[in-house]
Amino acid sequence: MGNVTSLHHQYRECVHQWRLALRADEVAHEQHIIDANDLGAFYRFVNKRLAGRSSVGAIVADDGSILTDNQKIANAFNKYFASVGVSDDGTVPPIRNTALSETLDSVTFSETDVLKSINKLKCNLSAGPVACHRCYLRNLSIVLPSLWLCCTTR
Repeated sequence: MGNVTSLHHQYRECVHQWRLALRADEVAHEQHIIDANDLGAFYRFVNKRLAGRSSVGAIVADDGSILTDNQKIANAFNKYFASVGVSDDGTVPPIRNTALSETLDSVTFSETDVLKSINKLKCNLSAGPVACHRCYLRNLSIVLPSLWLCCTTR
């Protein structure tokens, strides 16, 4: 019995040392993030620790059965959102007729202005409504200046 007690005590001491080492490593990692002065790294660190992340639960049909077929799941969502949405009655709101007092005859962009704008683009963002990715534009900016010399617009 004494040998078991001794082994249990050694085990508890090892667990205690392991927890201390683990906590010291966590503190060192957190201090490294603080010392890096990188806001993005800080937010990634915090977001990994936020609770409440969950996936979408099971989709249940009107009869109580769980839907597994993608088409049936899509139809269930469509039925729900169609029931809570507002139907379009086709009425177009009136728009005031505003006459233009001035028109813009021309716009001039210098090569430097365009290159500065392209270089300010962040490559890690989505493509946007024109479906042209920012990194693609940045890479093109190396070739574009020679093409601008032969471009005309109307």
